[in-house]
Amino acid sequence: MITVISLLTLPEMDGESLLTWTLIILVALIVWYCVNWYRIGSKLLTTKLASGNGAGQADHYYYLPSAELKLEVVATVQLRIANAEDRLLSAALVQMKCSAETAIVPDTSNLLLLHYTPDVFSTDEIKIKTNPFGLIEDIAVQTEDRIEAIVQIGTRSPGTSAVRKDMDAFQPKGPSKDLVVRNVEFRRAFLISSDEVYKDKIGRSWKISLEGTSNHAIAVDASFELINPHPIQRLAIEPGTDHPGILTRPLKSVRWHVKAHSVSGEEPESQEVQMECLLPDISRTITVPVKRKRFIKNTGMPKFSNGMLVENYIHKPSEVEGFISIPLKILKAIFSIPSQLLHFRITRNQELADFQKSLKELQDAQAETLMQQQKAQNKKLDDKVDDFQNTLNEFRLRFDNAVREVGQKGDLPKLGKLQPNERSIRDEIARARNERSAGLAVKAARDFLPPVKDPADWSVHFQGSWQDYQNSRFMTCVPAAAAHLIISWCSASKSQLSIPSDSDVLSAYKAVSRFQETNPQSDKGCSMYRFMKHWRDNGLGGQHINTFVPMRIGNVELLKTAVYWFGGCMIGLKMPASAQGQESWEVNQTDVSGSPGSWGGHAVPVIGYDATNFIVISWGKKILMTHEFYKTYNDEAYVALSDRHWTGNSDETPTEPTRTFAQLNQALTEILRS
Repeated sequence: MITVISLLTLPEMDGESLLTWTLIILVALIVWYCVNWYRIGSKLLTTKLASGNGAGQADHYYYLPSAELKLEVVATVQLRIANAEDRLLSAALVQMKCSAETAIVPDTSNLLLLHYTPDVFSTDEIKIKTNPFGLIEDIAVQTEDRIEAIVQIGTRSPGTSAVRKDMDAFQPKGPSKDLVVRNVEFRRAFLISSDEVYKDKIGRSWKISLEGTSNHAIAVDASFELINPHPIQRLAIEPGTDHPGILTRPLKSVRWHVKAHSVSGEEPESQEVQMECLLPDISRTITVPVKRKRFIKNTGMPKFSNGMLVENYIHKPSEVEGFISIPLKILKAIFSIPSQLLHFRITRNQELADFQKSLKELQDAQAETLMQQQKAQNKKLDDKVDDFQNTLNEFRLRFDNAVREVGQKGDLPKLGKLQPNERSIRDEIARARNERSAGLAVKAARDFLPPVKDPADWSVHFQGSWQDYQNSRFMTCVPAAAAHLIISWCSASKSQLSIPSDSDVLSAYKAVSRFQETNPQSDKGCSMYRFMKHWRDNGLGGQHINTFVPMRIGNVELLKTAVYWFGGCMIGLKMPASAQGQESWEVNQTDVSGSPGSWGGHAVPVIGYDATNFIVISWGKKILMTHEFYKTYNDEAYVALSDRHWTGNSDETPTEPTRTFAQLNQALTEILRS
C-alpha cells in the first residue's frame, strides 16, 4: 500500500502551476504502477523444488503427501492331533485375513520451498501453517481469520481373506475316535513403508512354528505377497521451475492381489483375493493458485489436512469495478483543488474516519459517564455544603448580632434568610436555560414583555390585614413572604382567596430548616433557594407554584417588569442595622450600622412600585423601600409563576387580560436571559 503524504507548504505558485504539478505526480505514480505490474505480474506465493544439496532461501518450506500401510494379518491354521497321545500330527494354513490402515506421511524425497513476492502497491497478510511433519495444514491470505480445525485423514480397507486350500481337503477322510481336528488363529502386524507401498510387488515372510511328534517342529508357511498390477510411477518435479501457488496431490484408489503360500514341504499353490486402499497419487501434482489481484482486495483461505486439499474459500470482488473507480477518484481529487489553494489536503481514508468516529463515540460515552458521576457526587455533597453554609451563617449571625447592639432599642422583629448558596443558584440558572432553550423560542418571548407602566400596586386589591406569620417570634420571613405573595396574587386576579395559616408557614419553615420549637437554638432561618424548590415541589399549605427562575440582582427595571407582569417577586436583602425601627427603608451608610448584613438576611415580597420606591410586605405591614436601598442590599431574587393564583380559572392575567399563562411562561425566558 502506498501512502501519499502531502506537502503542507509549497512555494509560491499560481493555480495553473499547482494543477500541473498535481498531474505530473499522478502520471508518475501511474507509470510506476504499470512498470511494477509488468515486472511481478500477479505472483504472490510460488513453490520451487529445493536444489540437490538442500541449500536455498525461502519464506517457508513443506513436503508433498505420501503414504504408508499398516497391515494386520490373521492366519487360521488347522491342527490334526492324536487324541490318545495328545500329539500334533500335522498343521496346514487354511485361511488368511488381511486388513490395512493408511497413514499420510511426508514425501521427504522432494523438499519444496515457498517464496513470497512483495508488491510496494499492495498490503498483504499471509499465514501458513504446517504440522510437525512438514505437511501443509492451513493457509490464510489477506484475512485475519485463523483456521484451527485439523482434519485427520485415515483410510481403512475392508478385510480380505487368502485361502490356501479348501478346508475339506484337510478334514479326516472318515470318522475316527483317535483323531482331533482344531483351528487356531495367529495374528501379526506388518508395516509397509512409503518407499515400498507404490511398488508392483510387496512381500512379507511369516513362519509359524508348532511342536509336533518326537519334539519335531512343524512349520506353517504364512508368507504372502501384495501384487499391484498397475504400479504408480513417481512424477519428477522439475528443479528451477516456479509453481504459482501450493502443490498438493490427489487421492487414488490402489488395488493389490494378495497371494498366500502352502504348508512347508508341500507344493506351493495360491488362491488370489484383492485388497483396495486410497493413497496420495505420487504420479500427479495439483497447483492450488495463490495470486494477487489488481485493483481489489482478494481473499483466499484454502484448507489442507496432512498436505491434501480438503476445502478452499475464495472471495474476489470485481476487478473491472475497481479499475473503473480509479480514474473517477483521480478526476474528483483534481477538480476539488481550488485555483488559489496553496496547501494540499489529502482526504483521510475510510478506516481512519471509522476510527475517529469510534473514538468520538468513546469520548462522548466517557464524558457522559463522568457527567453522571459528577452529578451524583454533587448531589451527595449538597447536604454537606448546606451544613457548612449553615455553620458559616451561624458565625456570621453571631458577628452581626454584636454589631446590631449598636443603637438597638427595645425588642426587634426576627429576620430569617440565610446567606445565598451561589453555586446552587448558578446550577438552577443553567438547568432552567437548558430546559427552556430546548422547548421555547427566546425571540418570541420578548414580544410578551412590553414596557411596564408606572405606578403599579397589587396590594390595594387586598382589603384585609396583613399577618406577620410569627416572624416576630421566629425566623420565618422566607415562607411568610411567599404567603403574602399568594394573598396578593389571589386578590388581584379575583381567584378564590386562600390565605395560608400560621401553621402552614411554620410547617414549611420546619421542612426546609432544622427548626424545632422545643429547641430555640435551632431557630436560625432557612435558605431562600431551598424554600423556592420546596414551594414548587411540595407546596405551602398545599398551594404550589408552577415554576420559578432566578433573576439578576440589583436591577430596578427588571424588578419592575417582574412585579408588573407576574404580580410580584420574592427578593432577599442583606439588611443593615440602620433599618431597625424605620418605617421606610432608605440607605444610610454614615456609620457601621449601614453596612450590608449588619442586621442579617431578610426575605420579602415586592408587590408594587412607583417612580422612587418599591412596596414590600414584612412583619404584617406594608413598607416602602427606595430603589437605591434595593440596589445596595439585594443579594438574591426569584420570579415565581402560578396558574392557580395569578391567571385563575379564566387564564387571564390581571395586568392585561389578553395575556395567558402559557405566554407568561414563555416570557420567563426573557427574565432568565437577564
